[in-house]
Amino acid sequence: MPGYKTHLLAGAVLAAALIYLLASFTSLAPIMPSTSLEWLCCTLFGSLFPDIDIKSKIQIKLTSLLILVLTILVILKKYKLALILTLISLFPVIAKHRTIFHSPVFICFLASLVAISTAIYQPVLLTRVILDLLFFIIGAFSHIYLDMGLKRFIKI
Repeated sequence: MPGYKTHLLAGAVLAAALIYLLASFTSLAPIMPSTSLEWLCCTLFGSLFPDIDIKSKIQIKLTSLLILVLTILVILKKYKLALILTLISLFPVIAKHRTIFHSPVFICFLASLVAISTAIYQPVLLTRVILDLLFFIIGAFSHIYLDMGLKRFIKI
């Protein structure tokens, strides 16, 4: 199975290809370098995301970040958001490796939830978030394809 460097490289190549296609074949305004960097980061995050359910240095760093965010939310008395974030953070701990997080359907479902939440709570950001999610999905799909191959990737 490929390591994280291979997943990151595949994500970077796909991000560059998609940015090139968007810049060449759409009527979008010129793509700013900061936007390209944002999309690259979304793709790279997506290319590592399916392995969020394994013990790794990244998972430990994300847990530390989560504790910091939860502390800030409690200080700000945002208890509902802290509870929701806590429940979501427990999901990778109880999931088995290469099950739900390696499912293209789950990746699309997760992206849909983010898009719907954005449409409800921050509709002015919807276009930007959808483009970010597109790059995230491309990265996650590249990870799943590299881990499982085409036959198991298509098997839903």
